[in-house]
Amino acid sequence: MSFFERAVEKCGWTPVSQVEILLEYIENQQSDDAFSDFISQKCDEHGPETLGLSQSLVALEVNAELNLFKCLVGVCSADSDVPAFEYEVFVASLNVDDAIEASVCEVEKAYSFMHKGMVFSSEDEPELLDPALLTNE
Repeated sequence: MSFFERAVEKCGWTPVSQVEILLEYIENQQSDDAFSDFISQKCDEHGPETLGLSQSLVALEVNAELNLFKCLVGVCSADSDVPAFEYEVFVASLNVDDAIEASVCEVEKAYSFMHKGMVFSSEDEPELLDPALLTNE
């Protein structure tokens, strides 16, 4: 766990607070070029986030009756059915219906600050996954 992750855990910072703190730190460095290079490097290193995966794997360890689902959640404007954004999210759930509800809630919780006034909904049938394939067990 990094120093920043420990600080986030200790202080209970929200994702929005984390971004604000990091941006303030970057601003204090007074180097737009260095920040631009850093972001470019990170974009190359990191693919899409696996929202909910680590929490779901922990939940599966605690409750063996749960299944691991990969869900796709779309974000649409109120007057459109075509998603402007799509997010992949992993949830541990007993059944497909609960997985759909949990995935939409998880994405709303993580990204609603970026998509105010938009509608979050499940895009496809959740995919049932074998957690052993993801954890190399």
